[in-house]
Amino acid sequence: MQFKRLTYSDQIYEYLKKRIADGELPPGSPIKESSLSSYLEVSRGPVREAVQKLCGDEVVMSVPRKGTFVRVLTSKDIMDSYGLAGILESSGVSGSLELWTDSDMARLEEIVESMRQQSHNDSEREHLIRLEETFHETLLQRCGNDKLINMAKRSCAAISKILLHRQWSGLFPPSVFFKQHEVIAQAAYTRDPTATAREILLHYQETGNAMAKFGQR
Repeated sequence: MQFKRLTYSDQIYEYLKKRIADGELPPGSPIKESSLSSYLEVSRGPVREAVQKLCGDEVVMSVPRKGTFVRVLTSKDIMDSYGLAGILESSGVSGSLELWTDSDMARLEEIVESMRQQSHNDSEREHLIRLEETFHETLLQRCGNDKLINMAKRSCAAISKILLHRQWSGLFPPSVFFKQHEVIAQAAYTRDPTATAREILLHYQETGNAMAKFGQR
């Protein structure tokens, strides 16, 4: 496997993320820098950088005197992560909803309509998931707190997008997945911050509780 010299670390990072998300490296799998370096035909430096970045993302964890492993999640880890994401996102949205313009609302409506169309075809699930990312980014479009936005995005991203991506992507039928987001959008259309925050919190709570079954007890 060949990598461009100036982007070794980033490409190895994406390579490892994909293998974990695809289930090729399940939770608890060892991440051995020497083996990766040999297999990918690169020096250990960029491999180490990629692994350190994954540690920062809480996708892998380093255990002293034992090595580095794909993170094993407990049910509480999952519920706590989704709970935090809900608190952060609901706060960011409810605190900035009054700043939304008609164009902002129209943009959200377009996304929801696209999600509705994709929800009728199970083969378009990955497209629906990409729209879901755009949906949540749009909800926070007027929040001026970049740290809050980043923390909200990262709170459960390691779970839904990488560690348990296959489980998360198939958790709800597309029609249910769409309805969950439509309810949030309908609350936002009223410009009622309390109602919108409530629906966001309920959404993350429901998803966290459903995902918790995939964690260790």
